[in-house]
Amino acid sequence: MVEQKIPFNQQEQTSYGNYSITDRIKDSFQNYYNRISNMPWSERLSETLFWLGVASTAWNLLVFCCNCTLTRFILSVIISTIKRLILFLCSLFKSSPSTRLNKNVVTPMFYMGDNVHGWLSVFERRNTGASEYEKRGLILELMSPDVMEKLDNFLLNELPDSSYLAIRKSLIRLFSKHESTHDPIMSLVNRSQTNEENLFQYIGALKKLAREAFEHDMVSKEDIIKDQFIRGIKDERIKDKLCNKFGQPLNEIMELASEWESKKTWFILGKRTQ
Repeated sequence: MVEQKIPFNQQEQTSYGNYSITDRIKDSFQNYYNRISNMPWSERLSETLFWLGVASTAWNLLVFCCNCTLTRFILSVIISTIKRLILFLCSLFKSSPSTRLNKNVVTPMFYMGDNVHGWLSVFERRNTGASEYEKRGLILELMSPDVMEKLDNFLLNELPDSSYLAIRKSLIRLFSKHESTHDPIMSLVNRSQTNEENLFQYIGALKKLAREAFEHDMVSKEDIIKDQFIRGIKDERIKDKLCNKFGQPLNEIMELASEWESKKTWFILGKRTQ
């Protein structure tokens, strides 16, 4: 049996198992530097020329790839594919199942007699992500013909470009069963002169109700106030005389009514008005 001779001072080889990547790179550069520094000048010059040739070849290859039509086409296809993939992943993260479910649920039509508050709450809940302009178009599409006719007469004929909030407010005024007594329009239409107020107090109350009922300057408030002022005067004789003066401005009608009311006898009143 032959015995194997093992050197007493065997040189230990470096183990890279516990080294990090940076340590390995440092060792590689250190070994290369030691090898270069031990070379003679002729071999060092040839080594330098070799690496310069490699760098020049790599640069020429890169320039050729950039100028090549096929290479640019392939790069553009790869970049566009990556962009579409990123957009697709973002859309998946942004859209939740509840949002996709709400888009598939259609709000029912609004008919006469429906609960306007309940219908508007359902409409708002199912169109939370829509803009005010989109909500305006959607809510007009969901009106039944008879509801649309009332809405046209109440708002859209005067203001065809009304906002969504104005349409919503008008629906509540028209079809709310609980707010009809507090609606300024209904209060204006039903307002009459009481026994405790004079003509100036009565016209002041009508002007206040008209401002609350018609918030837009495009609506002519003077004709509405004149009509209700004449209709609601408690003295029938003054009311009959003012019916023939409806074409005059509101201030003149108010002055005539005040003058006629202050007279003690209607005989003198008839003489002066002839």
